[in-house]
Amino acid sequence: MLDSFALKDSLLALGFRPITDPERTKAHGFKRNDLAHPIYVKIAGPKGRLRAATEHPLVLHANDADRLRRAPSLPRGFELQASPYKSAGLLEFRNSGSAATPFGFDAAVRDSTTLAEVIDILCNRAEKAVKTSDAAALTETDESPAIDPLVWATATADVDAGLQGRVVTATTRKALIEARVGQGKYREDLLKIWHRRCAVTGCDIEKALVASHAVPWRENKDPETCLDPYNGLLLAASIDKLFDQGLISFDEAGRLLRCTALRGVDLLALGITADARLRAISPKHQPYLAAHRIKHGFNA
Repeated sequence: MLDSFALKDSLLALGFRPITDPERTKAHGFKRNDLAHPIYVKIAGPKGRLRAATEHPLVLHANDADRLRRAPSLPRGFELQASPYKSAGLLEFRNSGSAATPFGFDAAVRDSTTLAEVIDILCNRAEKAVKTSDAAALTETDESPAIDPLVWATATADVDAGLQGRVVTATTRKALIEARVGQGKYREDLLKIWHRRCAVTGCDIEKALVASHAVPWRENKDPETCLDPYNGLLLAASIDKLFDQGLISFDEAGRLLRCTALRGVDLLALGITADARLRAISPKHQPYLAAHRIKHGFNA
């Protein structure tokens, strides 16, 4: 596998230009006009004594990593990590106005030929996105302005890993990512089912409502389950957190169940009472709520 110094030489040979001080630590950036985002190479060691990084030294923007994951095939000598890589050195990956540490996705590349093939895939997909409506639909999944980019990128990686090579349409894939973070059609379906009010309190401040999952994506990666709005509840944010962490659940009649560590006074502090219940419940909710109760020990 290429180390970071060999990667820098290969990028320069492919027409990239450096965009950072060569003595800077953490990461060196390179850019080419036909790519929307720069590419970074990890750099180890203190200033003045820089050395090559060897552990997945190439770092791609989240959108470029997402495009590669959607490619029909990738060069065999290319390994893209599923989890985000954070570094203060990824300056041009920082979102405008955000104080969060910028992030990308790191990768290992076997040789310069493999690197050229990866760059070609990025260039071809970018060109196709301009020319065809299908590819334009794919690029809609790159980012969601209403969601923190790190959350979106992590959800994307989770969904792609969960699909395990299964082929789905771009529309379904986007819907799965949105459902993973409680947005998109999944959220809109929940808003309709619960008449745009919290399923427990009746709160109608939509920005304070969360589209939760009873059986989360990480435990059941079946697309139909993840997109089924009856696998979720529309809850005020504080109640959603209790539900997500298994501190509360709901019985067959929709009555609130709480763990022994959660006191009535704690519920009152969050604006609900010990006798709270779901405002309505459908038979379609039952299998998902039952699974939630079993998981969190409410049926013991």
